[in-house]
Amino acid sequence: MINSLFIVIEKGISLTEFLISFSIVMLMLSFVAERVSNFLKLHFQNKTIRIPVFRIFKTRNGKYPFWLKAKLKVLAHKQPTERLEKEREYRVLTINIICGLGIATFSNANFFQLVERISSIPDASDNVNLAIITGWNMGQFTPGNWEFIVMGAFVLSYVIWSLSIILFNDLIELSDNDKVNSSKVRYPFYIGTLILGLLMLISNSMGWGEISTVFEHAMGFIITGLFLSLGSKFWHDLLDTLFSLKKSQQHVNTKATYLETYEASQVETLANISQFEIASELLNRYQKDLEKIDGVLSVGLNTIINSTSGLYQRVIEVEVDSPMAQKEVEKIMNEGVYTRDLNRFHLKNYVKIVVSAYLKALSYSLNNVLKEKPIFHAKNDVENSYGTFYLVEEDNKVYAISNFHVFASKADLLDHHNGPIKKLQDVDITLTIGNKEFNARITDFRFNHNEDFAKAEIESGNSDVLKEYHKLIDNEWLISPEGDLRIVGSYTKKIRFRNKWESTYCEIDFGEFKKEMWLFKIFAMTPGLPNFGDSGSLIFYKNNPDDQKLSCGMLVAVSQNYAYMYKL
Repeated sequence: MINSLFIVIEKGISLTEFLISFSIVMLMLSFVAERVSNFLKLHFQNKTIRIPVFRIFKTRNGKYPFWLKAKLKVLAHKQPTERLEKEREYRVLTINIICGLGIATFSNANFFQLVERISSIPDASDNVNLAIITGWNMGQFTPGNWEFIVMGAFVLSYVIWSLSIILFNDLIELSDNDKVNSSKVRYPFYIGTLILGLLMLISNSMGWGEISTVFEHAMGFIITGLFLSLGSKFWHDLLDTLFSLKKSQQHVNTKATYLETYEASQVETLANISQFEIASELLNRYQKDLEKIDGVLSVGLNTIINSTSGLYQRVIEVEVDSPMAQKEVEKIMNEGVYTRDLNRFHLKNYVKIVVSAYLKALSYSLNNVLKEKPIFHAKNDVENSYGTFYLVEEDNKVYAISNFHVFASKADLLDHHNGPIKKLQDVDITLTIGNKEFNARITDFRFNHNEDFAKAEIESGNSDVLKEYHKLIDNEWLISPEGDLRIVGSYTKKIRFRNKWESTYCEIDFGEFKKEMWLFKIFAMTPGLPNFGDSGSLIFYKNNPDDQKLSCGMLVAVSQNYAYMYKL
C-alpha cells in the first residue's frame, strides 16, 4: 500500500483524484455486495444452517459432531429488544464482510492491483483503455495455473471457514450443550494464520513468485472485501466530500485565479488563511460600527452549515429588530472589506442577518402573561418581578442563586447598571417552592458587562427547603450523556441546548433600561425557548464527555432565536 501511494505521487495523480477513482470502484462493487447481502438475510431467516467441524471439536455435552447446526431466528427483521438488535447487527456485519470478500474474489478486485492501476491513469494515452478491474477470463485457467487457482481458493475458503466457526459458536440459537469451548474454536484460525505466514516467508526467500502472487491475491481480496462491507452510503458520502474538496482545489488552480494574482504571497495567503480566521478579522474591524446601529440586538460569531456546499461556515451573526436596522447593517456589509496580501475579503460574504423582535431579560412579567403556574419561583418584595433560582448548601446554610435582576428591585437595577456596584439596599426575597414560601436576603451580587449574579441566604430554621426543592427537580435528567446543555426553569420544564456557544455582544432590555453585555449565545435543540420567569435558571453541561462533575452557566435573556447565558 505504501509503495503504491508513492507511485501515485511520482506519476502525477493527486491524492484527491486517486481517492475519487478508488471510491467510485468501491461504490459500484458495494452496490452489488449489498444486494447479495440483503438476499442472504431474507433467504436464511428461519432457515437451519450448518457449519462443518469435521469431528475435530468436542461440544460441551462430550460429542464430536460433523456439523454444528442452528435455526436462525434473529437476522432479517428488526428485533424488539436492544440486546437482540445488537445481536442482529453483529450477524448482518458478518454477512456483509463475507459478501464483500466473495464479490471482490469473483470480480478479481485485488486491492493492491486496484491501487497500481488507478495510479497508472496519467500515463495512459488517449488510445489506451485502462482496465481498473480486469475480471477473470478463460485464458487465465490454463493447465499451468490451475494448481495456483486451487491454492488461492483453498486459502480464502480456509479463512472464511475458520472465522465462521468462531462467529457461529456464539449464536444464541445454538444451545449451550452444542457449543464448543470458546478458546479451542479459535485454534484453526491461529494455526492457519501461522502456516500462511510461514509459507509467505518461505516463498519470498526461495523466489517462488507464483506462490507469493497467490498469497498477495488472497490478501488483496480480503482487504477489498473489508472495504466493501462499509456499505454504499459510506462511499457515497466520501465521494461527496472529495468532489467538494476537488472543486475548491480547482477554484484556486484556475487560470482566472492566477491572472488576478499580482504576487506569489497572494496565492500563499489563499492557501494558508482559513475562512474562520477571515470572519474573526472582519468582526474585529467592524464590530463597533455594527454595535452603534440603533436596533442591533447582538453581534457575534456563529458556525452554520452552508446550504450550497454542505460544509461548516464561520459567519458574523447580527440580530436586528427592525427593517431600518437591517438596512444600516447591509450598508456596512456592502462597504466592509478586509485586505491581506492584496487579497480582498468582503464583509457581505461573511454576515448573516437574523431578525428578532426583542432581546429581553426574562424576569419581569405581567400577571396575564403567567398562564401556567411555575413549579418554583422567586419574587422580591418591591416589584412584580418573577424568576428562577437554584439552591446550594454551604457551611450548613442554604443559599438561593439567581440573576441580580431577579432578586433586586427596579430601583436597585437603575442604581447599579452603570459604573461600579456599591452597597445594595436590604432586599427581602420570597421563594416559592411548590405550595410553600421561604424568605431570603441578598448576601452577594455582581451586575456588570459579563455577569448578572446574586446570592441570597435563606432564613435559618428552614431545613426542609432543600427537600422541597429536590422533589421538583429531575437531577438525573440534568446529567447529559450526549454532552449537550440542559435546563430546568420555573416555567420551562425541560429544554436541551446544543453544546456549542459563542461569546456575543448583546444589548439586553431590562424593562427600565438597556444594558450592553457579553454573553454566550446558545441554540435550543428541543422546541421552544425559555419563557418569561426563567431568568436565573442554571444550565448544566460537561466541558468534556469524560468529566464526572457538571459545569453550569446562568440564563439571563432570550431573543426569538437564541438564549443567552454566562458561565459561573
